[in-house]
Amino acid sequence: MTDGQDNGSQANFGQAVDAVTQEGIPVYTIGLGGGPGYDTLAEIAKATGGRSYQAPAPSDLAYVFRLVSDQIRNRYLVTYEASPAGEVGQEIGVRVVVSRPDGDVQATASYLVPAVASGAGTEGTGLKEVKQDLSASLPDWWPLAAGGLSTAGFGVFFLGLVLASTHSLTERRLQRFVVPYGTPDAPMELPSPLASFFQPVIATLGGLVERFMSRASIDKLALNLVRAGSPLGWAAKEFLSFRVVCAAILALLAIVFTHNVLYAILALVAGFLLPGGWLGWKIKARQYEIVRMLPDALDLLTISVEAGQSFMGAMMEVCNRWRSPLSKEFSVALGEMRMGKERREALRGMADRTGVQEMATFAGSLIQADQLGMSIAKTLGVQADQMRIRRRQRAEEEAHKAAIKMLFPLVFLIFPALFVVILGPAIPMILATFGGP
Repeated sequence: MTDGQDNGSQANFGQAVDAVTQEGIPVYTIGLGGGPGYDTLAEIAKATGGRSYQAPAPSDLAYVFRLVSDQIRNRYLVTYEASPAGEVGQEIGVRVVVSRPDGDVQATASYLVPAVASGAGTEGTGLKEVKQDLSASLPDWWPLAAGGLSTAGFGVFFLGLVLASTHSLTERRLQRFVVPYGTPDAPMELPSPLASFFQPVIATLGGLVERFMSRASIDKLALNLVRAGSPLGWAAKEFLSFRVVCAAILALLAIVFTHNVLYAILALVAGFLLPGGWLGWKIKARQYEIVRMLPDALDLLTISVEAGQSFMGAMMEVCNRWRSPLSKEFSVALGEMRMGKERREALRGMADRTGVQEMATFAGSLIQADQLGMSIAKTLGVQADQMRIRRRQRAEEEAHKAAIKMLFPLVFLIFPALFVVILGPAIPMILATFGGP
């Protein structure tokens, strides 16, 4: 920025322009006050590919600086690979023209043909023109569009995963009457077209992940799915496909919104681990529901056996009265015993499927009573009393934990607010007293 007047320069105007042009630096000039030197500043800016502005008053400089900053931010870097042409050392001129709604913007440059770029039989050289249309550039909202499309794709895949592995709500309700207590004689059903489309994709993704896992890990995952109640009817392969899709979607969103590879890797790992955390939460919720319902179920079993029903009839009574995870496990055990499985094996399998210590104790007591010829009614009564005592002890334990859990909200949330309300008005007085005059 200058007033345009020459106050003792060591080089003339042409030398200065040539020096700046050779370096390829655009010069933006600002004329303050509208003096006679503005034309000189305009020539310098035009010769170097920059722009010239005029500020009539100092108060206009802020607006001019904003225009210059917009021009600098909107500069373009255009690269291209030229075909071998021309003699070694020959200067090739390049003009770049950018088409804009408010007019074309152009810049010129030149380069010397190196020795490796020369060749015989090439066409003559001349002025090369490169054009860029701003309409082809991506809009500012393209990250939101990419994120929306990714989310929509994830939703479609999730819907296909559900349709490929679960029955409809009406079919599940009808199965209770057509095939009671979870027996394996369910009628064959035809898959929907969408399920038929997604089933090969799910199988392929699950198979790829299974190749990198040991057999023990796959068996453990299958057992965890059973303990979680087989959410959405998924097997191990479907759940692994779901983890892969979650990881891919989160990684894609991280790349779109952050453009950072580290964040993308962290999102990839988080997307693969989050379904495992969700599965663990489902297992704990189902086990808590089983433990909560077990004392009442034992009371009903005791009453039914004492009334003259068999043990299988008492379990059937529990299944008919309640719709809970415990009644579902009783239904599976009843189905296994109907198929010829021994009672102790069915009870052990029920304890293993739930992973609940109380269920293991209940199954072990019934197996021992069956082997020793003890009364099932008395065994169930003792087990019901013990389960009620354990439930009362758990309630007392949770009550004692409440004081510890309340400590952190009190210290970090409630006490600071109380201190602000109580001591806040006194702080200015304390500062005025001890701060001196």
